[in-house]
Amino acid sequence: MADTTILGVLLNADRTKLCWQCAEIDWIVSGVQQVAQSHGAHADPIFLSRYTVGCAQVAILFRVTRIGAASDAAVDSAHSALASLPAVPETVSNFESWHSWDLQRVKVPDASALKYRQISDTVASVLEKAGCRSVVLHENGFFHALPAILAVDGTPTVTCCTDEDLVQAIDLRRRHSSQRNVTVCHRNADASSSVQALVLLIEGGKASFEKSWGALRDRWLAELQGNGPGASGVACFLIDSASAEDMHAAMERAVEMVQFAANTATTRMYVEVVETIPVWRCSRQSTFVAFRISVEECG
Repeated sequence: MADTTILGVLLNADRTKLCWQCAEIDWIVSGVQQVAQSHGAHADPIFLSRYTVGCAQVAILFRVTRIGAASDAAVDSAHSALASLPAVPETVSNFESWHSWDLQRVKVPDASALKYRQISDTVASVLEKAGCRSVVLHENGFFHALPAILAVDGTPTVTCCTDEDLVQAIDLRRRHSSQRNVTVCHRNADASSSVQALVLLIEGGKASFEKSWGALRDRWLAELQGNGPGASGVACFLIDSASAEDMHAAMERAVEMVQFAANTATTRMYVEVVETIPVWRCSRQSTFVAFRISVEECG
């Protein structure tokens, strides 16, 4: 690679599951900068745009410079030319553009996060009624359910898990750096199972839930059973409605598998649905389901 060069990135962008406004640009910029840094270079975005041509797209130009390298006149000239772009063709709609980017700006919730606002009070109420004081939470953006949970009497300890999204994890650590009762992990495998509640408000159906969160759920159930008779916990899920009818059966199967692996004849776990709410976002429907799982003596 030359000491200084221009890198262009053009990608289709799904804007239906954004954690905040312009998150698709944050993900691309952060990813390119991490790769550049691993190769001893800086990648500075010098032109960014998003628009629609048949589908939503993002186009970004980066100035990539080896660390310690001098400036390049040809690259400087190309950079300067970006100040006078031609008119946007009529075939392009929803065009927006920027000449710099701030990953640390104050984030604004995207419209796709409104579904979390619809259920945030219910999530907090379920946890408060059950007396839960420790929670693992996944919520895209963490703008609605997290503040509602933190407002519960007693102020629960919340572990925010971003489902492998490092951009969200970095932003969350910055937003809640002064709150000792909020911890952040971006790897699901690092989330503690020693909590009283799982609140996993996912984007997708049962198959994606099992892939991302099945192992954590099973660790949590096994620990719950290990606490013996009288132990109880709460599990709250938001899932595509097409899979919602399967969630109760899936939770019961998971409980049965954990009990079988534990091979104990003295205790048994019971699953009870305590809340269900249909959640609408445009023409898409999800379902919020809250379970109470209790450990009781057999016989």
